[in-house]
Amino acid sequence: MTAQELTDLRLGTLDTAVSDWEKMHTKLETLATGEGGGTSAKGLRTQADAADWRGANATISKEFVTKIAVEFQDVAAQAKSVLGILRDASAAFKKHKAALRTVIDDVAKTNIYINAKGGAVASVPSGAAAGDGDIHTPSDEELAVAERRVKRVLREASETDRIAARALRALAKNKYDFTGDGPGGLKEADDRQGKADADYWAKKARETNPGEWSDEDIARFNETLRYQRDNPGFSERFATTLGAEGTLQFWRDMAAPPGGAVEGDRAKALAEVQTNLSMTLATATHSDSPAMETWKREVIAAGDKPFPIQGLPMGPNGFQVMSSLMGKGRFDDEFLNDYGKGLLKYERGFPGDPEVAWRDTTDLNYPPTDEPNDPFAGFMEGLGHNPKASLEFFNDSTTVGGKDLDNWDYLVAKGDDAREWPPGEDGQPLGHDALGHALESATIGVPYDSDATPPKHSAGSADLVNRIVAEYGKNHDRLDGSPLSDSLGNITAEYMRDVQNGISGNDPFETYGSNANLGSSGLQDGRLKDFLAAVGKDPDAYGAIINSQQAVTTELINDAYHDKARYDELSTEIGNRVSPGAEIAGIMAESRTQAVYDDKIASDEEFNKGLETADKWADRAIDMGLSKLPVAGDVAGIVIGDIKEAVVDHYTRDSSDEAGQERSDFLESQRTRSADAVYDATYQAAIAAGTDPDNAKSQANAASREVRLGYGMGRQRAGS
Repeated sequence: MTAQELTDLRLGTLDTAVSDWEKMHTKLETLATGEGGGTSAKGLRTQADAADWRGANATISKEFVTKIAVEFQDVAAQAKSVLGILRDASAAFKKHKAALRTVIDDVAKTNIYINAKGGAVASVPSGAAAGDGDIHTPSDEELAVAERRVKRVLREASETDRIAARALRALAKNKYDFTGDGPGGLKEADDRQGKADADYWAKKARETNPGEWSDEDIARFNETLRYQRDNPGFSERFATTLGAEGTLQFWRDMAAPPGGAVEGDRAKALAEVQTNLSMTLATATHSDSPAMETWKREVIAAGDKPFPIQGLPMGPNGFQVMSSLMGKGRFDDEFLNDYGKGLLKYERGFPGDPEVAWRDTTDLNYPPTDEPNDPFAGFMEGLGHNPKASLEFFNDSTTVGGKDLDNWDYLVAKGDDAREWPPGEDGQPLGHDALGHALESATIGVPYDSDATPPKHSAGSADLVNRIVAEYGKNHDRLDGSPLSDSLGNITAEYMRDVQNGISGNDPFETYGSNANLGSSGLQDGRLKDFLAAVGKDPDAYGAIINSQQAVTTELINDAYHDKARYDELSTEIGNRVSPGAEIAGIMAESRTQAVYDDKIASDEEFNKGLETADKWADRAIDMGLSKLPVAGDVAGIVIGDIKEAVVDHYTRDSSDEAGQERSDFLESQRTRSADAVYDATYQAAIAAGTDPDNAKSQANAASREVRLGYGMGRQRAGS
């Protein structure tokens, strides 16, 4: 369904149909049951059963009358089903239409237009139309988020349409008979359709070799999974009908048939199957039925069992197969933790390093590689989509052979008992990108790839951030070129108030929920700044941190003006508030130059791109403390737009024009630009709060001077 179709959808005819079927059902129910008096099928059957039939009438006529009476009951029941489906469809479409209108109106406030197909495009007024107004230009990230919101509504509307249409066709398929056991509404219809599809595909999986399915079979199976992956009726029936080992064997056979890696269009199709099957099994694990509880226990129990192909003695084991199907979807909390403990116990009890334990390279992941199948990578992705399970897992411990070891110490920390992650072709640990996703979900509180607004930071998540900073601040060399860095940059951006609080060391800034206490005694040896310096070498992390830092600093400045009556010397207070952000800017500048000039691991173009693609963190930082701004509503949106533009204007480096610029010159220019960014933010906040221009300039100059000092301190720390 397109956005135009849903927007223009007229539901009057459907509502008329609902009204007509309500009347029809009432009439048919009366004919079937006799409620209200009069002749009825029920009465006719009672009379037929009580009558003294003789001769042929005792068989033929009585059977005919009885059958007709039953048919009337079926007619009434089928009319009830039709009514239930139409009524639910009408209510659902009204909900979908209203949801789309809400999204369209919402994104229009940031100059985003939703086209007929549901695409999001910038719709910025021309200069003449805008006049002297400050017009916000939506970023690529804002457009992508808007489009995802629209597509989510359209997907749900299409689901309603598909389920209702299929249910009505099923009821009407027999021209000369009626069914008395139709679904009572859309929810029941969805459940029944899911179970029917699960039965079909499970039977096909059992009776044929999935590795030999045709491209057409794969395409049809994918279509079913796309429709049914969030349907408990389908997901549980499919999993439990195949059984735990049958489910694992199914994917093992489909993903890696004899003859080597699957390539081309089929490989693309299998990548989609892997995604959809993962989401299907994730849905299934939320069931606590006896059959599904058995499935979950048996999947873990099959973790050490090899799954060869066509009688060969060797192959990937159950943990490797199951973990390859955990990359998408939100698996049940308890199942994830039980699975993780089983996986940890197996690996820690294995008489060899993880690289030996997981040396099998069967193609279980698409696109396929020649790298070993480390099941911790897939498991970490599973945790990355379940914040509650992830936080619990990193705060838990596992006992093996009588020895208790924290999961954190085994998977993250550097120590004698820590895990040696198998290396990939680039020499970096294979699963560290996924480990970063798990840490993101545990600390931020939403799946790492979600657009949802995170909850306020819990004490557990804040404590975990403290452990992360302490670990990698002490062992910052572990982040050189690490795929963990982008995730750690996102965590830093999310906890920017805590970071600035830790650097300040003075009166604490209010944080978003529990404080990570990054200025605590355990981190006062400079680990926080060393952590920032190491993470900032990654372009994506750099972009996230700079955007968040600029937003939080701006918000702190605005907060000071909001409460300016509290301070005798407002300039001094503003200086205290901008100093931590200035240090962070200095650290980031030094880290960037080290990455570009010294380590040569990234280019200025990559850092510039990181600033643009990570601008969502400016929105996020302001969203945390929006109530403190002296402005709200549409004006607040302009403030956020100003912050993003300031980041791009002041921190982007045009390498083509500055190719010959010396490192020291670049760092000094960044110092000036950081100071200018804070000058602009302070001046604008002062004017918005009613300060006269002369005093606004004076206060902005004072803030700018403080930034230059703080920036230099940050550079010294990062370069030490």
